[in-house]
Amino acid sequence: MDEEATHDGVDGINGPDVAANVVPPPEHPEPDHTAMSDFYDYCERAKVDYVSFDADMRAAVELMSLMNSKGGSLALYEAISQWHLRHPKSLKSIAAPKLHSTLIERYHMEGTMPYEVETKLPFSNETVNLACHDALAQMKDLLTDPRISKNDYLFWNGDPESAPNEEFATLGDVNTGRAMRQTYHDLIAPRPYTADGRRRVPMGVVMYVDACQVGQYQGMAIEILKFTLSIFDSKTREKDYAWRNLGYLPNRVKGKAKARNQFKASTHLDSDNYTSDPEYRKAFWNQGEVTEESTLDPEFYSGEDGGENPAEMPEVKAQDLHVMLKQILGSYKDLEDKDGLDWDLRHIAPELAHVSFVPFVLMLKVDGVEADKCCGQYLAKSGNVACLCRACLCPTDAADQPYRAHKLIPY
Repeated sequence: MDEEATHDGVDGINGPDVAANVVPPPEHPEPDHTAMSDFYDYCERAKVDYVSFDADMRAAVELMSLMNSKGGSLALYEAISQWHLRHPKSLKSIAAPKLHSTLIERYHMEGTMPYEVETKLPFSNETVNLACHDALAQMKDLLTDPRISKNDYLFWNGDPESAPNEEFATLGDVNTGRAMRQTYHDLIAPRPYTADGRRRVPMGVVMYVDACQVGQYQGMAIEILKFTLSIFDSKTREKDYAWRNLGYLPNRVKGKAKARNQFKASTHLDSDNYTSDPEYRKAFWNQGEVTEESTLDPEFYSGEDGGENPAEMPEVKAQDLHVMLKQILGSYKDLEDKDGLDWDLRHIAPELAHVSFVPFVLMLKVDGVEADKCCGQYLAKSGNVACLCRACLCPTDAADQPYRAHKLIPY
């Protein structure tokens, strides 16, 4: 009894002490069973309710998969679905090349297809294939566009035979500007009719060039040269179908090349001025990339004081652009060199239908960057550029003073 008591006493004394020193295990939250339970419920429901897709649903799933893989949008998916329902009798596929060739022939667009012109660039020293369109074919396609109606034309007093007013109180559309009115007096007024009795009508060509990004990098851009006609009013010229492409200007990487031979062999007025006028060379040198002072010495140029050294021409990136523009505008120049474009106007009374359009470049719509490129100016406007403008000797630090007079470069 005593041993049992002693044993019990030890247990009774030590037991509570030991229990007080033991840390109880933490109470963990139960794991989530809802996801698995939900999936089991779904499986049970699918065994009872789900059946195989019918043909329409399988086609819709396949179309959506194609749209996802090809980068199509949901809006395009809806459009294709509706298109499919509208053509239940279509039972075979037509390849894209056959579709294109058939439509081109059907709508008389063979002449509007682009063609390549191999062009040597003097600055980057590269040979590129420029994609161009024939200006005459594009102009014919524009004049015969069925979306252009009678109300879209723009003539003085609404009459192709009408002459411009001597004075305009306000400026309105493009035909109220001085360029249109002066062109009429210079080209049309002395000879208003052709030999076969057609009324000669001035037709200004409004050109537009801007860069279009074709990739995620800034250098991956292409500049498209477009045109429309001044015989369309401003609302019509805002429509995409009122414009046609003339060519495409790719961006080129600068290379090392001498532009002297091509520049001197060109018919550009700058080439004659550069080789004959020291003052002009001086202005050109200030804007170019030639650093040798010897380029300003007249004795270094052929034909001046018996010198035998050819004139060193600065390599200017704008030369590449102008060479490409010359190639693209080649077909338009051929059209402008002719004595007008005979045309029978649609939507005009029969006695006014027979005209002969006289095309001329009315304006070039550009933004600041393209304007600098076309004018041969530097794109950078920092103080490191001596002169921003190629037409005068105004220094860069005075370019923000519009009323200052500076010597013009002689032409």
